[in-house]
Amino acid sequence: MDTLNLARNCDKRFQAIILSVMLDDGVTGDQWIEYFKERKNYVSGFARSMLQSHLFDPTIGFKKLNIAILKGEVFKSGHSRLWNVFNEAECRAFIEPSTDLACYLMKNFSSEDMKSFGLEKVVVTSKTIEDYEGDSCYFRIHWNDDGPRLEAHKHDEEFEFDPSYSFAFAASEECVRIRDCCRKI
Repeated sequence: MDTLNLARNCDKRFQAIILSVMLDDGVTGDQWIEYFKERKNYVSGFARSMLQSHLFDPTIGFKKLNIAILKGEVFKSGHSRLWNVFNEAECRAFIEPSTDLACYLMKNFSSEDMKSFGLEKVVVTSKTIEDYEGDSCYFRIHWNDDGPRLEAHKHDEEFEFDPSYSFAFAASEECVRIRDCCRKI
């Protein structure tokens, strides 16, 4: 993986990690469930119901995706609520990712990879999908020593995330090119 060093004198508050992944065209939620089952990756019942929802949109027509991850530690205490995370992402011109972004993160990055990036838990900020209890949720991936775990995180604008949480968005090629305070991996 190529690493682009952070720009000198860059304020830590504006750092983000940019990951690029290659996409498979049109993988359905049921296909992802089977893929993770074969790899013995954990998928919670709530996440499974989200993957099987009619609101789960497979990515079609793109070959590569740039993923912008805002690390939770860049937010001051009390500022890591979703509304503030979305405001920060908007200022950086990050965009809402497709609902299958969590699947591509799990497929392409091991627990060791994510630890080396300083990431443990990532909330994917795509549109919410209702789980089988009817709660609007985001996908959350938790990388630990047992491998990645795909879970659901209930949508709550006022929930304050601890610094171990990070937040994934999509980033255009132009955004990646002009962001000199992002770490490209």
